[in-house]
Amino acid sequence: VGEDWFRAAAALFAREAPPTHAALLDYGENFPAWLDRFPPAQDLPYLAGVAHLDRLWTEALFAGEAPSLPAEAFSELAPETLAQSRVRLHPSVRFAAFGAGLPSLWAGAREGRDDLELFETAEGLLLSRPDALVAYRIVGPADCAFLAACRMGRPLAEAMGLAAEADPGADLQILFAALIDAKIFSGLDTGPRK
Repeated sequence: VGEDWFRAAAALFAREAPPTHAALLDYGENFPAWLDRFPPAQDLPYLAGVAHLDRLWTEALFAGEAPSLPAEAFSELAPETLAQSRVRLHPSVRFAAFGAGLPSLWAGAREGRDDLELFETAEGLLLSRPDALVAYRIVGPADCAFLAACRMGRPLAEAMGLAAEADPGADLQILFAALIDAKIFSGLDTGPRK
């Protein structure tokens, strides 16, 4: 869609759902769902998903601060202790899974590329801001399943099992190492769940 189309849609949304408080940092959380129901956008089924990813970027930007866990926090644990541990995601972590390549489309638009194309490959997007800037990366179904399990407080062994179910071909060691390197974990609970 062009800039004029989007401005007109955003203006209509603002009239239908005006801000409820003066601070506009949180305004627009319902915009993706509104776009999904907006009749002129029905020929653009990707648009609500792209707006949802924009919303996740905004949430990651304004999320709370927390230190990230270093790799040593994991490597110092015995394997059986690590397997039963639960991780806490950094407050800025946001992720979403899609049945098509919306994350690549979103990233390409954000990077100003002209060769935008929507592929049918299932993708996810992981966003976080452990430092000053929001970082994002395209991830697969295994990453999204793992992150969802971690967010629900599942032990790492169970989260890894769910990741393997989502994508049996995923290299789970590389997946976990990449997430540690991306600084998305802010806590580690090694004791029994309370």
